[in-house]
Amino acid sequence: MRQIKEILRLKYQHQLSVRAIARSCGLSRSTVGDYLQRAKAAGLNWPFPEELSEAQLLERLLGVAQAQSSNQPPRPLPQWPKVHHELRRPKVTLQLVWQEYHETHPPQGYGYSRFGQLYQRWACTLEPSLRQSMCPGKRCLSIGLARPCRFTEQVLRR
Repeated sequence: MRQIKEILRLKYQHQLSVRAIARSCGLSRSTVGDYLQRAKAAGLNWPFPEELSEAQLLERLLGVAQAQSSNQPPRPLPQWPKVHHELRRPKVTLQLVWQEYHETHPPQGYGYSRFGQLYQRWACTLEPSLRQSMCPGKRCLSIGLARPCRFTEQVLRR
């Protein structure tokens, strides 16, 4: 369960530092700092009404943060199948594909590192397939053997 009330109580009633609050609650400093910033943005002061439940408090804190992030328009995603197809061509790298993407979407496009992360996430959804058409007797797959199979050499000589 989230410890929002405890974090706010320790900050405003006991005037503890973020580090001390994090140690007391067993949370990271960044989590404590994030909750305190959200409470400040939501206009919450200590003590707040007793009838305010943990769920209502969480809604007020996270609702403010979601409203702030929704002001930005969504960034355009590239067409991942097209990117995947381009990467199959010789001498085409992810950086070259990103440069083309960045030229078409300069102000609002993704940076190279985020572009690579999104591509890797998309590529993990693909099902790997290895299709080999083999005619019986043409090849011998000797996995882990140092020399070719003697049986197939004798069959091929006949």
